[in-house]
Amino acid sequence: MKTFIVDFKGKFANFKKFYSNSSALSYYFPPRTAITGIFAAILGREKESYHEEFCFVNFKVAIAIKSKLKKSIHKINYLKVENPNQLNGSHNDTRTQVPFEMLSAADFRKQIHYRLYCNCSEPLYEELIQTITSYTQKFPIYLGKAGLSGQISLIAEDSELKLAIDENIENYNLFVTPLPKQTIADIEFKQNETLNIYEDSMPLTYDKDYSRQTCEIKTYIFGNGEPLLVKVKKSFYLIEYCSESENIFFLED
Repeated sequence: MKTFIVDFKGKFANFKKFYSNSSALSYYFPPRTAITGIFAAILGREKESYHEEFCFVNFKVAIAIKSKLKKSIHKINYLKVENPNQLNGSHNDTRTQVPFEMLSAADFRKQIHYRLYCNCSEPLYEELIQTITSYTQKFPIYLGKAGLSGQISLIAEDSELKLAIDENIENYNLFVTPLPKQTIADIEFKQNETLNIYEDSMPLTYDKDYSRQTCEIKTYIFGNGEPLLVKVKKSFYLIEYCSESENIFFLED
């Protein structure tokens, strides 16, 4: 297994919650299912053909929210389209307005900024690194919904970082990534008087026939663009790269 680090950036994003129906509520960061879809699109994989390639054995990912984010609700007009001739909406006397939750940077002058720490099998690693560094993505990157375009940039390759397990779990440690709820023993709230802590449940994978029915759901605790000082119940990962050292948990942990 090899590890690389990339940044995802964009002006707007919407990662729809799996339990959201008539309104498009958004997660603060993309779930694992969305991340694997983005990487599969970069490689040009056909829809539903990449799930085995990006299974837990071949691909693990951690994500850090690097910019403080905010949500805003907008209304979108939806049309009832039953054939191509109705795409212009001329047949509809009324339109259905649906709430749509949009993510953006809290400072509107900035972009949404995610950092992804990817640990994957060597063949997949080589193909992803070659595609990203040569700017030969097969499909464009979208941050959730089509039209919400994003960019990817390589931060560090395997030769520039080290992945290590820190066995000292008796102390509080600063984590830049969301933590699975069941791994948390305690959170230090005195670190920041204005700290906001969030909790959300997200899908990890689909069922065995990949019919897009959620199979495994996991709950995460995270800060909005801020690291958390946490005492955990199990070993975690320390990543060193570009003169930085960070504690992380993979989404699959």
